[in-house]
Formats: sequence, structure tokens, C-alpha cells
Amino acid sequence: MKVSEAVKSRISCRSFLEKPVPETHLRKIIEIASLSPSGGNLQPWNLYVLTGKPLDDLKKKVKNRLLIQPKGLEPQYNIYPPNLK
Repeated sequence: MKVSEAVKSRISCRSFLEKPVPETHLRKIIEIASLSPSGGNLQPWNLYVLTGKPLDDLKKKVKNRLLIQPKGLEPQYNIYPPNLK
């Protein structure tokens, strides 16, 4: 695939199904992601996969947090310059 094709076919998903993702799919995604480049090849990422009760507990915490802070947490820094029009 050409980079231009990848960019044109990109989607941004804002909604998710309740259907679980098969473990084989997750393992394949992680395997491919582990080959991605990073600055200095440091691979500075962590991965957390939750299922069952731990996932349900996290969903509950997120839902409760959204009731308190519906716009989410304030960013730690400006993503865009403050005077950008």
C-alpha cells in the first residue's frame, strides 16, 4: 500500500460495539505494532489489556469521572498555539 492510499483510507472511530475483540486479533495487532519505528528505537510504550471484571471496573470509573468532568481533564500543555485563528 502506498502512503497516499493509507492516508485516504484512514478512519477516525468515535463509537464502539459491545462485541469483544477476539484475542487472536489483539495478538496480531500487538505483534505488528511492536515493529513500528520510534525515536531512537526506544519503543517507549506500555500496553494494558483488560477483560472481564477489571474492564467493567474501569468503564465504571470512566463513566463516573465523566459525570464530574464532562469535558475530560485539562490538557497539560497547549496542543495548538494560543493565538491560532
